[in-house]
Amino acid sequence: IIWPLPNASTRLASLLSSDADIIWEDNSENILKARKNPALRVREYVGSGVSAIVFNTKKPPLDDTRVRRALRYAINMQNFAAGISEGLRKPAIDPYGPGSFVRCADPKPLHYDLAKAKELLKGYGKPIKLKFMVTAEPRGRAVGQIFQEFWKAAGAAITLDEVDQTTFVTKSFQRDFEIGGWRIIDLADPGPQMYADFHTGSGVNIAEYSNPQLDRLLEAARATADQTARSEDYCKIAQILNQEVPWIWTLQNAYFSIAKVQLMGVHKQYSDVVDVSEAWWEK
Repeated sequence: IIWPLPNASTRLASLLSSDADIIWEDNSENILKARKNPALRVREYVGSGVSAIVFNTKKPPLDDTRVRRALRYAINMQNFAAGISEGLRKPAIDPYGPGSFVRCADPKPLHYDLAKAKELLKGYGKPIKLKFMVTAEPRGRAVGQIFQEFWKAAGAAITLDEVDQTTFVTKSFQRDFEIGGWRIIDLADPGPQMYADFHTGSGVNIAEYSNPQLDRLLEAARATADQTARSEDYCKIAQILNQEVPWIWTLQNAYFSIAKVQLMGVHKQYSDVVDVSEAWWEK
């Protein structure tokens, strides 16, 4: 029986009361509690892909690379990871993640540097006032508020535009936002998503970012089956994106399930899929 339980507290309570045998979980507090409970087992899978902040690069002042770079420099991603996931998800430095075949020695990420952020915004020379579209629920609001404080410290005034999930997706595809969010999901090959998200003219390129050099690299990576060559191209792509900042990579994708310790034979978890097709109870 599959039982939809959107509330995190209800999910864990159902497991502890034996109404459920295994639950998918993304609530950090529940995961940490379960790790301390000898009657429960936490399974974790760190995949490819990342969650991210997206800038609409066609809307001033986000059409200026200095502003986008400043907003990235203003973020202490280690503190963000600790605050939003209690360290369970790690900061990302490229769009690929540990589960990807792409391994970049140095994707040239921008790291937290508040002085540089302020310097770049001073060089831009105009007040920075932007809206950050977030989902109107506790997690979306919390993410928005954390980034809002980071950017305020650098001198950027950010207001939150809280919308429901359906409106969030609709406005993203309509490019009706200034700052928003998106995710590169856990796939075996980064190619389809990278091309869709960053190639000039793609219907899924919600940042409306365009770079001819990046387009050529995306096309080259699609045209060969040589994994080494593809990985090199994707690392060059990561370097460009890290310097031009149409997106900010936030945290690596990590997925969790919690089960009674007696539940055996649960397959390795991939993404959000919890496979109990061959599971059994150990007496």
